[in-house]
Amino acid sequence: VHGVSYGGYATSLLITQTDRFAAAINISGKVNIVSFLGDSPKIGTRNYSAAENGQDRIGGSLWDEPLKYFATSAVLYADRIKTPHLILTGEGDWNVPGTNSRELYYAMRRLGKEVVWVNYLNGGHGAGAASNEGDFHDHWNRIFDFYEKQFKKAKEKKEAGASEGVE
Repeated sequence: VHGVSYGGYATSLLITQTDRFAAAINISGKVNIVSFLGDSPKIGTRNYSAAENGQDRIGGSLWDEPLKYFATSAVLYADRIKTPHLILTGEGDWNVPGTNSRELYYAMRRLGKEVVWVNYLNGGHGAGAASNEGDFHDHWNRIFDFYEKQFKKAKEKKEAGASEGVE
């Protein structure tokens, strides 16, 4: 499973709730709505509006509905993640700064989870795909390599379980 921007946010949040996926990729998606509210200087109050009554559909401010903000911040549930996770960000991302996504990377590393974070210094919203030609190729090669590695591991695990009579 993977997504970009809001889809990346949904991907990271999804893998805190299920282990049904062999791999997950978040490209330029937030992982902490609370810190996201004020960390995009080019957007400003747009982040509050998006959370309260826009894309995030929380239905109230952080001060009115704090538990809803916590419940929809993947970083707070990093301990539940079992899915290998690739996080791709762009240093010049005006919408979702890489520092937000980085929070999940550090949490997962602290918890001994399988995670890779790549921050493209020339990238924007869309990570390496929103950068120069070299980053564009690196971005897609990392995605294909990550999926290949994780799908191979999942297949081997399934085959090992089948040979032991477990599926």
